[in-house]
Amino acid sequence: MGSRGRSQQGCSTQHWGKRAYIVMKLVERAETDRVVVPAHVRIGTWNVNEAIALGSGEDTLPEIVRIVREQRLDMLALQEVPFLGRSEVSPLFGPLLSETQLSHVAGHSLSPSYVRPGGRSGVVVASRFPLGEITRAVLPNPGLVSDEMHSFDKGTVMARITLGGCGITLASVHMFPFHRFQRCAEEPEFSVVWDHLADEVSRCKDDVVVVAGDFNTDQRSLVLGRLAVPMESAITEGQVDDVLFGGARLVTVATVPTSSDHPLCVAELDLTREQVAAA
Repeated sequence: MGSRGRSQQGCSTQHWGKRAYIVMKLVERAETDRVVVPAHVRIGTWNVNEAIALGSGEDTLPEIVRIVREQRLDMLALQEVPFLGRSEVSPLFGPLLSETQLSHVAGHSLSPSYVRPGGRSGVVVASRFPLGEITRAVLPNPGLVSDEMHSFDKGTVMARITLGGCGITLASVHMFPFHRFQRCAEEPEFSVVWDHLADEVSRCKDDVVVVAGDFNTDQRSLVLGRLAVPMESAITEGQVDDVLFGGARLVTVATVPTSSDHPLCVAELDLTREQVAAA
């Protein structure tokens, strides 16, 4: 999103500041939680529009909690997540950690909020399983300008997860909204942005790599065609949101309507190596 806000009103953030202490304590949960290792995992990606409903401006934190629980998600990549100033703490962490099955989170605050004065927006990964190494990256900003808008920073947050003997890298990605500036994502000028994302992903050496997010284009070849590791797209319906995966087999995929301007996309992946080899 650029610097001009959408036609909606942001909710008050005063009560969010009061949660900061308890949120930090929840984030400090030990990463030695005992978990049952599943053969299948349900992974979602969702641009939550800074937890504000499109049009009405209502707080969507309750909806986010409800849908995460209903969809039985094991891992989740979020974009346009509200953050408390320049910290890596989001007011969304408290509800996720205390009211859903996703007990481990990591975030990356990237840019100023377009609806919450003094706030910021960024990306998050959340998981039922402990997060290991966390990597944050900022993509090269192409400096897009149109009318009152300019391109805010976008980027990624990646986390390593170990399930039994299987290593997983989960990344949440938010790409620049080229179309809002009457530009096309595939223009040669933007190759450096896609190359940078591909380089970040290609460094991942785990058995399973999942890159989920808002790519702001349906041209998935801009990512897949640059990768040093083979990956597939879960969504084949021309959407900007997708779950890219390698080292696993796609079992099911679905989109769930939400109050945001993006649906939740859910891919169920089979991590059984024998099944992957036979696919």
